Amino acid sequence: MKHLIRHILKEESLRQNLKQQVKDFGWRDTYSLVGDEENLAELAYDNNPMEFIDSLGLKRSESYSTYFSNHEGRVFLDIFPNIQMVEVHHEISEFLFNGFKLDRNGARQVIKDWLFDRHNIEIKFLAKIYV
Repeated sequence: MKHLIRHILKEESLRQNLKQQVKDFGWRDTYSLVGDEENLAELAYDNNPMEFIDSLGLKRSESYSTYFSNHEGRVFLDIFPNIQMVEVHHEISEFLFNGFKLDRNGARQVIKDWLFDRHNIEIKFLAKIYV
């Protein structure tokens, strides 16, 4: 039983360390620690793309648009509510494509679900998902 508990704690520690590495240095500089993008998605986020977006710690701000940026002020999602359009930065979209193996429609749906579930923002159209 103690061995199982230690194993679970090590796994959770690895998961948290990988998430922090992604947050601090980006997924491109982190995935090589575990082999490839798919391994990173599995080990750090349990293959849950919404958990990946949550882990970035994005803060919501509003001016002429609504945008979500990280602690450094780097914008990851930019929403233009008057035309119901969202631009998704390549840091998020590339990992959704490469790590979670989502196609464009799958990535769009994750972003739409995240915006609605986490921020009650309903979006009809995602215009730009950078690759």
